[in-house]
Formats: sequence, C-alpha cells, structure tokens
Amino acid sequence: MGRVSAAEKYDEVGEDRPLCACHGELMKWVVYDRSVGGYWQCAAKRRERCRAWRRANPEIAKDSARKGSHAFRERNSAVVDEEIARRGGRCEHPGCEETERLEWHHRDPSIREFRISQGRQKVKPDRLREELAKCDLLCYPHHLLAEARR
Repeated sequence: MGRVSAAEKYDEVGEDRPLCACHGELMKWVVYDRSVGGYWQCAAKRRERCRAWRRANPEIAKDSARKGSHAFRERNSAVVDEEIARRGGRCEHPGCEETERLEWHHRDPSIREFRISQGRQKVKPDRLREELAKCDLLCYPHHLLAEARR
C-alpha cells in the first residue's frame, strides 16, 4: 500500500470522505506508519482522548507544553541577539548611536509575515532570520518617526 499523504487521500476520495457515526463530523486521514499507510480518524474522538489524557496526567501535560514554548523562546531570543550584535548593537539611523530601547521596523509592512515579538515564540529560527532581514534596527524615537512617515 505504501504511505499515502492526507492530500493524496482527499484527492482520491473527493467529496466522499466518511462521516463519524458518533459525532457526524467529517473524518480526517491520519498517516501513522510508512509501511501501513494511515487511517480515518474522527477529530472529536481524538480531542476527547487528548483531553482525557491531559486530565489523567496534568503534570506531564503542563510540563511538556511549558518546555516546548520555552525552548522556542530561548532559541529564537538567541537568534535575535545574534542579529542585533551582527548589526553593531545600535540604531541603524544615520548619525544615531543609541544602544538602548532598540526595536525592529519592517521596511515594507506589506511583505511582513509576522511580528518579530511573535516570532520569538512561534516560528523556526530560519523563518525568524528571514523576517529579520526585512527589518531595520531602530531606537524607539527613530522607530516612531519611521512609522509616522508611512
């Protein structure tokens, strides 16, 4: 049979996706094993199982959620700090030597994918670096001036 991705399975069945007998929701194709393929799963049943597991294991659930976001925040904060150091650690406005209260200013907000503050927690380091490349490092007063000029 081989591995079938969810997109391939949905193309194969078209509008004929099965409905869950208990909840009446459309089922999702879940890939779990390369040799076997996957199976149809009710999203509501999966949510119920996950909630039951979290209730039965509150400390593990809380700890794993905390570790995930903390690791991203630490790693991406290091990426931002490296970029600040690479740019000299000061405001990039000509003639400005300010090293405090530095902020990221998107040169073209229409191509912005996310705010840098959000990216510290939620994106992979490579995507964060790409977004930082679209920005200028400005001190607070010069960032206000740049925003006012838009």
